[in-house]
Amino acid sequence: MQLSTAIGKCSRSGVSGAVMSAMLLALIAGGCGDPGSSGGGVSGATSSLSHGVTHGAFGPIVGATVTAYKAGKTGFGIGAVAIASAITNNKGAFNFTSGTCNTGDAIYYVSRGGNAGGGVNPAIVLMSEVGLCESLPNSVTINEVTTVASVYALAQFIGHSSPYPVGTSMTNIVGQKNANGLIVFLLHVCLPW
Repeated sequence: MQLSTAIGKCSRSGVSGAVMSAMLLALIAGGCGDPGSSGGGVSGATSSLSHGVTHGAFGPIVGATVTAYKAGKTGFGIGAVAIASAITNNKGAFNFTSGTCNTGDAIYYVSRGGNAGGGVNPAIVLMSEVGLCESLPNSVTINEVTTVASVYALAQFIGHSSPYPVGTSMTNIVGQKNANGLIVFLLHVCLPW
């Protein structure tokens, strides 16, 4: 989808340019965390990971490896930890059978490889920022749109070398939470499914 199409859809969804600008400014301006705040949640409380589906341009991606990551808290673009992995079935669906996260953890999924209809392609890499552990959705879609929204909103938190981990410092947890809010805004307000 072209950016002009996305902007048009966002405008047609009833969100004016001024309101959109104000919402984006609020999310971006709040990106600097309070240096005195740890930004963490209640430690020890856990949640199970979501299941979902991985789609390419024309249908499901079969045989992709989907990995759930907990974003790092030790510096920008470092410290992410893989907490679960699953393989997509013939409908592109995946289900994590293990793996939990703690309150305050930012969770994202990365889908690598698989067959999108033209044969196995190890170069396919898609992403979806899922959200905070305490508010994970029941199901997650990973596709080109979630990848663009996630990478756009998380650009300042993504590492510059493979596997491109997402992380922030303990003093900027609020900034990463605001980036999560921007992703929700992009996917659900501008591009209502």
